[in-house]
Amino acid sequence: MRLLPKADVDIFGSSDALRQAVTEATSEWQLSRLNISYEEGVVENATEKYAMTRSPALVVIEVAGDTGELLDAIERLAQTCDPGTRAIIIGHQNDINLYRDLTALGVSDYLVPPFTKDLIVDALERTLGEDDPSLDHKLVAVVSGKGGVGVTSVAQQIAWLLTDRVKDQTLLLDLCGAVGTAGIALGAQTKRSLDGLLTNIDQLDEALIRSTAMSVRDQLDVLSGGDGTLPADAFASGEIERLLDVSLAAYPLVIADLPTGWGSLARDIALRAASLIVVSEPTLPSLRNTRFLLENLKEHRKDAPVKLVINRAGLYGKAEVGKAAIEETLGITPAAFLPFDPVAFASIEMDGKSFDHNKQAHKVLKLLEKVAFEISGTVDPHTPKKRKWKFIGF
Repeated sequence: MRLLPKADVDIFGSSDALRQAVTEATSEWQLSRLNISYEEGVVENATEKYAMTRSPALVVIEVAGDTGELLDAIERLAQTCDPGTRAIIIGHQNDINLYRDLTALGVSDYLVPPFTKDLIVDALERTLGEDDPSLDHKLVAVVSGKGGVGVTSVAQQIAWLLTDRVKDQTLLLDLCGAVGTAGIALGAQTKRSLDGLLTNIDQLDEALIRSTAMSVRDQLDVLSGGDGTLPADAFASGEIERLLDVSLAAYPLVIADLPTGWGSLARDIALRAASLIVVSEPTLPSLRNTRFLLENLKEHRKDAPVKLVINRAGLYGKAEVGKAAIEETLGITPAAFLPFDPVAFASIEMDGKSFDHNKQAHKVLKLLEKVAFEISGTVDPHTPKKRKWKFIGF
């Protein structure tokens, strides 16, 4: 499941079942960037419309009737549509020959009943996502419901692990503005402030992103908040969306270090992310805010792929909330418990050196390895393989 790119989609239908399926589908987060228009009509209505106006990126049409007449109508429709417009036909005949004839005319997909929300979502994803390679690139958002719990440290560690263990080209994107410190611990000095890029968003492309980001090791670049005066959430959602689009086109993996809380910036990025890491402390105030964040997230995205990381375990002694109580309160099992180790990461930030120079930091990184491998979709090479037994003679 992935967030589809911006596109206009016209749907022409005649049945109550299709109308209901489309209505339910438009509430799904994957389609939130699509501009979907539903009209009562058939192929001829679409043909008349596009003879007068430009056709959208995708036309979806419900059809019925004689196969020969249908094919002729689709061919006439194709002549009125702009180059690049795609078509999905929704019919009531489960006919493989009809499907072949439609695809020969250039139709992207042919759907038959039962009409469901998932049928519509899957068809739109197949059709609109096949030519956008950046959709296969992954955005990982790291956020917290309460400040001061170590979100930036976790984002740094995840970015490091993805390049060190998984070997993926990764961009650590600091969206905390002038107060962001994502680059400090990695020794990355900004070349240009993030708000400088966002202010001139029309000039932003893959080459500019790569030249602005600081390389801290093979396969890991950092785009820090820099010394700009404006926080990232001061910019319009379209500008942030453009920044993410270009970043994902340039890097297979983008780790976004987000400001605290469920603001508009965190919400928009969390709804788009392939993975979401929520950082909390094992204390009541932090867990309360975390629960609020998770509830808001699930209201917008029921299948949100959340990894809960409990940071600074052991700092508060008997006042800490136990693992079982955390699971019961939040309804999620923590993916990792990170011990409180101020010396290790404070020294890294003060020295401005990478994790390679700190043995204590490697002990903490080890606890996040499983999270990194799951995010990347790869298998930990150190995981013991199940032994396959062969019974001779049977």
